[in-house]
Amino acid sequence: MQNNSNDKVTPLKARGIKADVTPEDSELMEAATAPSRPKTGLASALGLRPLWAGLGLTAVLLLILIYYRNTPLEFQNVPHVLAQKLEALSALRINFLKSIEAEKLAVMAETDEASLAFADESRRAAEAVEVDLKELSRLVGLHPAADESKLLHEFEAAWEQVRKIDRVVLDLAVQNTNLKAFRLSFGKGREAVERFENALNAMTREVTDARLIRAAADALSAELKILSLHAPHIVTPDDEEMNRIEQVIHAKEEVVQRSLTTLARLVAPADMQPYVNAAVAADREFRAVTASVLKWSRENTNVTSLNISLDRKQKATALCEALLKQLHEAFSRQAFKATR
Repeated sequence: MQNNSNDKVTPLKARGIKADVTPEDSELMEAATAPSRPKTGLASALGLRPLWAGLGLTAVLLLILIYYRNTPLEFQNVPHVLAQKLEALSALRINFLKSIEAEKLAVMAETDEASLAFADESRRAAEAVEVDLKELSRLVGLHPAADESKLLHEFEAAWEQVRKIDRVVLDLAVQNTNLKAFRLSFGKGREAVERFENALNAMTREVTDARLIRAAADALSAELKILSLHAPHIVTPDDEEMNRIEQVIHAKEEVVQRSLTTLARLVAPADMQPYVNAAVAADREFRAVTASVLKWSRENTNVTSLNISLDRKQKATALCEALLKQLHEAFSRQAFKATR
């Protein structure tokens, strides 16, 4: 209750409602003070819209990660990978050329030590090519382009042929049988023939017997002919040619033996026999040298390795070089496209 100015008592107005509030304000206040009603399903969904958007974005990202899980190149710098291809190809080509050069040197080496050293160097370079080839294959698999895989497979096949030929060439080259035959012929063989010639010259220096002089000349001529046939036998790769040379050598050896027999019969035992004995000893040594020369020459390891190197190996390496050039061109094209 509240007293007014005239001391009359009037009922109190509703709590919270001012006397000067309009009917419109009363409606708003009633709505604000009314108890809240539960939201509908649509209203709830709209209220969770930010949450649904976040979950959707997460799902999309997960799908992208799963899809590219096995393609790491998509997250790398493609031009960088192309540069790695060119670098690996360059290293492969360098080691390839080193292997070829060392193989040629092994075939042409003049000593066993040098031949073995160059053969080992060639094999090491070839093993380095294998390592480079694996790396190049890995890089091509990361970012394959047109014809790259095909060219790489063709190179691998051509390189395998080169390795097979190298195994034969290098195994033959280090045996050096032709080189050993040459050394023996121009070493001990030549020395034995010189001793044979000196003995015959000393024997015939002061004699007048034509039969003795003729026998000595025949023996010396046949011995020199045999020595001159060593080299053609050593260098020829033809078995038939070697057979013909050996026939001549054996015929000349018979001439030497007949001539020495004649000389031993004609000379006086007292003063000429030591020369005959020296000639016989020198010829015996030379015949042993000739037998070894013909045996080593028949094996023909140096000649065979050289012929294979200049023929089959040359063709195989030419194919490899052509494929490496094509690979380089293919990589360069891809690098140019990637940087445009």
